[in-house]
Amino acid sequence: MSVESLIGYGIHTKPTYIFGRSIEQTQKESGTGDILALGSNENAYGPSPKAVEAIVEAAVQAHRYPDPVNLKLKQKLADRYGFTIEEVAIANGSADIMGVISRIFVCPGDEVVVANPTFSEYRDKAVFNQGTPVVVDLPEDTYELDLDRMYEAVTDRTKLVWVCNPNNPTGVPVNGDELEAFIRRLPEHVVAIVDEAYIEFADDPSVRTMLPLVRDHNLIILRTFSKIYGLGAMRVGYSIARREISDCINSTVTSFAVATPAVEAACAAFDDQEYLQMVRDGISEGRRYLRREFEALGWKVYPSQTNFLFVDAHMPSAELADRLAAQGIVIRGNFRYPRITVGTKEDNRRLAEACRKIAEEEK
Repeated sequence: MSVESLIGYGIHTKPTYIFGRSIEQTQKESGTGDILALGSNENAYGPSPKAVEAIVEAAVQAHRYPDPVNLKLKQKLADRYGFTIEEVAIANGSADIMGVISRIFVCPGDEVVVANPTFSEYRDKAVFNQGTPVVVDLPEDTYELDLDRMYEAVTDRTKLVWVCNPNNPTGVPVNGDELEAFIRRLPEHVVAIVDEAYIEFADDPSVRTMLPLVRDHNLIILRTFSKIYGLGAMRVGYSIARREISDCINSTVTSFAVATPAVEAACAAFDDQEYLQMVRDGISEGRRYLRREFEALGWKVYPSQTNFLFVDAHMPSAELADRLAAQGIVIRGNFRYPRITVGTKEDNRRLAEACRKIAEEEK
């Protein structure tokens, strides 16, 4: 009997995740070691120095297993947002919790409503658990989430509805009032998941968290320390939901899921609000700068409240990615339009200069 015949349904059906171009690959292709990585929505400012210090201090305890319930970080999150520690779940990145949520709720034949485009893991996790994705395409002129159409897509078989706010890969936000009304309308047999991975970058007051709705609805809020906190390599994500839901998530998350240095780094970064504000201000300024530069080239820039921009450069996405890679700059070129991370001031100036050069060559 072949091994393939023994493998479960999800392994056969799960699409391979497409990663961005690596720094090493770009170094080889461009012939330069000075690579500017703007393809993975990383925080170009890096983590708080206090987080780095916490990692170093925790490293001497590497021979000890981590706290299995991550109590220290849970308490900080609970205190900041006004919840109990039982309403918080922590895992090895928010994508890990996405998988847990699907394992808990999605049974064969259940429907899962997702937008398109959005983060691919929502759909992939549904398929892995023999669920049926119900895809609501977003209008290409705005890429705004059509909550009315998503609501119309809900049926008696719907189990989950995923909303990424602001959305990835477009960066387009969802109005807070409209999203709240949408969540309140959903029937009781539906669980809404709002992925707020990028919401800390938002400076538009109409973009707001759905945390106040958690206790009264079947609602899960996802957050991560990979983005604004600059701890992508540490892999720390968390969810907040009412106790009944969080108990299921906590009981399903892998034991010892988050290493001690990662937890200590997250705690230190979470406390360093001054550094966080510096990053937020820097990204907001860089976002405005790059939008002006790209629009001056005649490119269309979709409104973003994240640390990246979705840009119609009037050429195939992969082509722009290849031409920038030749200049030592990595962007994400496997979406309908290029997704470009906002960097530091120096990063953004270098990127803008490279794009001007490409646009000039097109004339």
